[in-house]
Parts: sequence; C-alpha cells; structure tokens
Amino acid sequence: MDPTLFEAAKNGLSDSSRSTFEKVDPKAQVTIRKDTIMHVAVKHGNKESTQQILDLYPWLLHETNLSGDTPLHIAARLGHSDLVKLITSSLKNDQRGGSAEAGTFPLRALNEKKDTALHNAVKYGHSDVVNSLIKEDPGLVYISNDSGESPLFIAVDKGFHKIAVSILGSISDWSGSCGSGRDNMTVMHAAADYQVVVTKLLQKCNAEILEEKDKRGRTALHYAAYVGNSKVVELFLKHNRSIAYIKDDKGMSAMHIAAMKGHIHVINELVKHCPDVCELLDNNNQTPLHVAVRSGREDTVRNFLHRSDHFDGIMPNEQDNQGNTPLHVAALNGHLGILIMLAKDPRVEKRASNHKGKTVIEIIQSSTQLPIINKRFSIGCLAILGEEERLEKRFDSEITRTSLPNEDLKPQSPINLLDGTQSSDEEEHEKHRKEDGNNNSSNKSWDKNLVEVNLLVATIIASITFAAAVSMPGGYGNPDGMPILRKKLDFKIFLALDSVAFGLAAASMIIHFLFVSFSKLLGRTLSYPFWTIMLLTYFSIAFTVFAFVEAFQASLKQTSGSLPAICALLSFTIPFIIYAIPVFVQYNRHIIMYIKALLTRASRPQ
Repeated sequence: MDPTLFEAAKNGLSDSSRSTFEKVDPKAQVTIRKDTIMHVAVKHGNKESTQQILDLYPWLLHETNLSGDTPLHIAARLGHSDLVKLITSSLKNDQRGGSAEAGTFPLRALNEKKDTALHNAVKYGHSDVVNSLIKEDPGLVYISNDSGESPLFIAVDKGFHKIAVSILGSISDWSGSCGSGRDNMTVMHAAADYQVVVTKLLQKCNAEILEEKDKRGRTALHYAAYVGNSKVVELFLKHNRSIAYIKDDKGMSAMHIAAMKGHIHVINELVKHCPDVCELLDNNNQTPLHVAVRSGREDTVRNFLHRSDHFDGIMPNEQDNQGNTPLHVAALNGHLGILIMLAKDPRVEKRASNHKGKTVIEIIQSSTQLPIINKRFSIGCLAILGEEERLEKRFDSEITRTSLPNEDLKPQSPINLLDGTQSSDEEEHEKHRKEDGNNNSSNKSWDKNLVEVNLLVATIIASITFAAAVSMPGGYGNPDGMPILRKKLDFKIFLALDSVAFGLAAASMIIHFLFVSFSKLLGRTLSYPFWTIMLLTYFSIAFTVFAFVEAFQASLKQTSGSLPAICALLSFTIPFIIYAIPVFVQYNRHIIMYIKALLTRASRPQ
C-alpha cells in the first residue's frame, strides 16, 4: 500500500489525499495482510476517515483480508463500538440479494475460522459491541464457528457472565445451536461453575441438556463435580436425578470425579439425592473409595468411612480388576496416613490378597518407592492393629533386600479430566518396571554415598578432636609442662566435651569396620545400621561445637565473653531447626498415630 494512502486512511482524508483516493484502485492498494484502506481506518479507530472512505467506496465493507475478516470483524474484535454502529447502519438494508443465511447477510459474514463479528466481540469481552450487534441481528446468536462454538458458549467459557446474560435474554426460541460448544460440549458444560448462569439456562432450555455428553462421555454434572461446585450439583440433581449414574468413557461417574478431587460437599450432595451412588464401579472395577485412596484424599476417605448409613462392610473390601482393595491401593501408592486410617477401621480386611497373591504387608515390604521410615511406620501400625507379629520381624530382615520389579507395585494414575488421557495397563507396567529399576540403582547409590560421607565426617571429627586435645588452649607452662588453663572450669568442661566427641566419632568408625568384618565372617549381608552411625556422627559434631565454645571461653581473661559462644551455638542449631521442623510437620501425625497404636497394644491383656 502506498504510504500516503496508508497515512490518509489512518489519520483522515485531506483535500489532496481525497483526489488521490479517487484516482487509484482501492482493491490494488492493500497491505501485506491484504487489508484495504477501510481495514486500516477501522484498525486505528478513526471514525472520520472510515466515514470518508465509506462515502467514496461503500463496497469496501464487504472486502476481506488474509484472515477473511471484514471491517466489521475488526471493529468488533477491537471493541470500537462507534465504528460498529456506523458500519451496521450502512449494512442494515444491504442484504446482497435478500438472503439472510450466514455468510451472505452482511452482519453474518464469516471469516476463515467461521467466526461472525459477534464471535469476535464476545471473545474479547466487548459487551457494548455485543449488545449493538444482537440488537441489529438477533439471529447471530444461533451461528456456530468451525469449532462448533456458539457466542453464548464462548461467553460462558471465558467467564464473561454479563455478556452471557445479555445473549440469553435475546434468545426467544431455544435450540441446540444456541449453546453448542467444542468437542460436543454444550453451554451447560462450560457453565458448571457458575450458579447464576446455570439457573438462567435451566429456565431457558429443557432439562434434557443435562444428559448431553461431550466427546469423552462426560455430562455437565461431571464438570460441576470436578470444579467442586456443590450448589450447581444440587441444581442439576433437582432437575434430573438420573444423571448421577451416568459414566464417562473411562467409567467414571460424578462421584468418582468428586472423590478424585476431594470435594466432600459434592460427595455429600450426591449421596443425599442418590444414596446408592457410592456403589458405582469404573472401568477398572474401582469404587469411589478406591479413587479417593489412589488420589491421596485423606479427608475424603475419612468421610466415606464415617458414612455408616450408606457405607456397608462390603465396600471397604471391594476388589478392583487386579484384586486390590482400597487398603492395597493405599500401600501401592505410598499414602501412609490413609493406610493407617483404613487399617484402624474394623470393617477392613487387612490380610486380603490380590490376584497376584500379595497381601498389603508384602506389597509394602517389596516397594522400592516408599522411604524406609514410611515402611517402618506402615508395617509397625499394621502389626499393632491386628497383623501377625512375625511379619514385622520378617520386615526387619528383608528391608535391605532389593526387590524385583513387580507389576503389582505400579501406582494407579488418576484420570486427568482436562485431557482425558490414561495409559494402558501394558504401558503402565513397562513405565513402572523402568522406574523400579531406576529406584533400585538410586537407592544403592544413596546408601553408598551415605556410608562414604559418614565415614569421612567421622574421620575428620576424630582427627580434629585429637589435635585439639594435644595442642591445649592457652598452651603449656614452662616449669612443669602442665596446661596453663588447667584450673579454669571452662577448660575442664572443654576436655570432657572433646573426649566425648572423639569417642563418638571413633565409635562410628568402629561400627563401619565391624559391619564389614562380620558380614564377611557370617557370609551374608547384614542390615546396615544407618541410623546408629548417623546419630553417633551427628552427636560427635555437636560435642565438637560445644568443646570449641568452652575452649574459647577458657582462653578469655574474663568469663563474660558470651557473644562468640552464642554465635557458635546458633550456627549449629539453626540448620538443625530448619531441617527438623519440616520433617516433624510431615510425620508428626503419623508418629502420634504410631505411639497411640503402641499404647493401645500395651494396654491389651497378654
């Protein structure tokens, strides 16, 4: 496009540019995007130049650019309401042959995406433009683009509720095209989290829309359960209670979805209207309790267990297509809190075997994904709460063995509601076979690194404490060769602390030596005393720090130099606190539950 013409279209026509306009062919003067001078004027929101070009070349209103957009599409997308009114008034009586079909009636012109100007206005939230277009042509609300989306669906999907209400008010006769959406969805799917819009939609359309499924077989109730809007769930069930029993392509009902996401209020609402909905099974023969356990939703599992009025003794022990009960699923996925919660319930069978003959304790013992501390908690609590004590002893002898990859150990992947993908059994098996192999390697590497680092630290501590004892703080007296500070209390405390630190470090080193020696003599690998050597090394470091503080105090002429001592103690304790607090927060509830179980066991008559 000629620069002079571009500037004239952008800023308005002068007398000289008007004469230039009259001499050129407007169709030949286009930008790289095939925009005409009318498109340029509208893009820059210049009403004056738009009117001037409209007076000269009114037929430019029907010209499209590279994206198939007319000037009206651009004005609607940019929210130029004054230009939209100017263009629609010019096109109002121009029906190009009198047809009102989409694509021929000017206001219903479609671009390459089959969007009308109304689609563009709705997508960008220009409510004044939407109202203007609907007023000129109410039939625009019935047109869907190439994705199958109606203007109403787009408005609700993007959260433009004011626009959605305006569109709903303009619809006199409801039809399916009014609320159509992408992937076979309806506007009710998109409105699942908006109670006001749902209420108005139910007043406009028939309740049968609640049974409409998207391409994955999900109804609007599935979406409401996913987002956790219990008020919308209640509205849906009041209009059509049977939708609670509809399953998607994966066999997931709304109850399964709510259990997966942990929306207890939705679960309660579903049970209130459909008491037997808890018994629905998905394609893996899993109940909502299975799904809640698999997803790690402790509050949801507790809610299920406390529903004695709708929750019989069969459901806690229901087996899926692999024979796993909810307790098995908790063990497979490493959910310690849920595992203990289920084990405490008297209705739960703790010795049940799945189709591979694996009990819960055997799954925990052979798992390569659970940390050792989680295994000990789980095995200990299960043994205390009713399992055989020999299994707990067996666990101690087998805890260091490297388990072979087992298809029973693969965690169940929750269905992703957003994309609807779920791996097949073969893919999941192969995936976790590789993960187990990687875990075995990483565990061996971690153990080896821990042993090497601990031995190195213990050696260093023994060396520095020995050196500190040889080179006494303050030095030795010349006449008798005795330490100069031997009469000070701080010096005596230093000697005691330094001796203890040296002894603990030496003990850690001796345990390393004895472990290797006895393993060789006995001809088998013993359970490595990780916690023992770690505690010995840690306390040796602690006593070394305290010995330093006392040596510093003893070297001062006055005993009031507390600032260096405080700094040394803080440098030692702060890292410990930073590490210990998160660990305690993570395991405090499990530790308390474990202690309670121990006390319960101790109180039982022998």
